[in-house]
Amino acid sequence: METDYAVGKAKRASAKVYKLIDGDKGLPVSVGINLFKTLIRPHMEYAIPVWSSIAEKDLVKFENVQTQSLWRIIGAKAHSSSSAVKVVNGVLPFRCRKRELCFREYTPVKCKDESHLLVKLLSSSIRIRLRFCPLEYLNVMSKELEKATAGCILQKRITVSVTEMSSEDRIGRLNIAKPSTNSDITSKYVEAINQFVKLHKETSALTFTDG
Repeated sequence: METDYAVGKAKRASAKVYKLIDGDKGLPVSVGINLFKTLIRPHMEYAIPVWSSIAEKDLVKFENVQTQSLWRIIGAKAHSSSSAVKVVNGVLPFRCRKRELCFREYTPVKCKDESHLLVKLLSSSIRIRLRFCPLEYLNVMSKELEKATAGCILQKRITVSVTEMSSEDRIGRLNIAKPSTNSDITSKYVEAINQFVKLHKETSALTFTDG
């Protein structure tokens, strides 16, 4: 049911993208690929670590949706090789993308404390024949990653917000979202931002948030 629901949403999103593309008169292929990655693929990947242990027949459905979308976007012939289309577009096959997303979910879990509930579930999860618990499937998919990082310690990066900085480093919150007709106020905003970036360049990670 989850597979059919995700595939249906991806098809509806791809139909909207197709309206923007009209052969050589439509959007450039590179723009079409970006639209695929931002508007179509997220519907197929939403919460995928939870249900990634789907059967092969369900996995084929996702592969078909991705291939058909890429065919239409680049204007390939109906009987073009799907492998060639993927190479030209530079888009990973869905099964490879699924494994990559499992890697990304597995790593943050491993970085948590031993007392964390997800870590405990990861160590105690089981499978019965071909039926996997979600975390057990992450374990199986991440065997190669586990071997590659053997002997390494995975740690969560510590981030520091503006409010946690010392008073001499703190610039304060700048309300730059609202456009201003006063050029003096705008220039002060720009000056404060440039000062903040210059102060922390190459020494800290800058995170820009919306709202």
